[in-house]
Amino acid sequence: MSVVRWRCVECQAEFHGQPPPSCSRCFGGLAQLADAWAGRALDHAPRKPKIVSALGLRATAFSRIPASPLWRAIFGKPELPAGAVIGLSGIPSSGKSTLALRLCEDGAHQRPLFAAAEEGLSVGLADRAARTEATRTSFCDARNIPELLEAMGHPDESAYDLVVIDSITSMGATAADLSELVAGYEGLTVLAICQSRKDGAFKGSQQLLHEASSWIELGEARAFTVSKSWFGELREGVLPEPGEE
Repeated sequence: MSVVRWRCVECQAEFHGQPPPSCSRCFGGLAQLADAWAGRALDHAPRKPKIVSALGLRATAFSRIPASPLWRAIFGKPELPAGAVIGLSGIPSSGKSTLALRLCEDGAHQRPLFAAAEEGLSVGLADRAARTEATRTSFCDARNIPELLEAMGHPDESAYDLVVIDSITSMGATAADLSELVAGYEGLTVLAICQSRKDGAFKGSQQLLHEASSWIELGEARAFTVSKSWFGELREGVLPEPGEE
């Protein structure tokens, strides 16, 4: 198996072994993948598909986590599947980053990590952390997937169970990158914030909308819509104020 060791930070092209001085496709810079992630993208070894009966599938005990108040207010369920990709979009200045921090602090996840790819460890982020009374969340200024993997550590040793990426537009993360994150770190939930245009439509490929387990859209006056859900249900409502959940 050829091992992917380097990835272009601009176009996400992957290189094996000794890399060129710059990306041969777009001439962007290259970042070395963490050892824990090297080779995953090209691991296409043949395998025998697993077959399970309908009764066996229904009886399978999938891992779930209790939904804390804010998560329950948004999704309307007392439990959530462990390990999923959730998209978060909305009109500019609608409070996407603040909502993500509130979800980090709401108690459903024990050790959240907030990757500030868009603005770094800035005064604005510190103000939002103070406003949401954040205490359990860790922060990093990872600007691409290799840096995020370095911050998270080896999958067998990483304790993070929720990773917020703010934003995947700035990080250049693809739907495949997020799916690999969830597959590589057992029980990890990824909350992916997308930069949006003034009409609320998010920038970038629609592939993420297709791949995500659930999708939250924020509008004006704390209004939200769950346009795609694990549970196959669409929801609309208004986010509760802190302390009202």
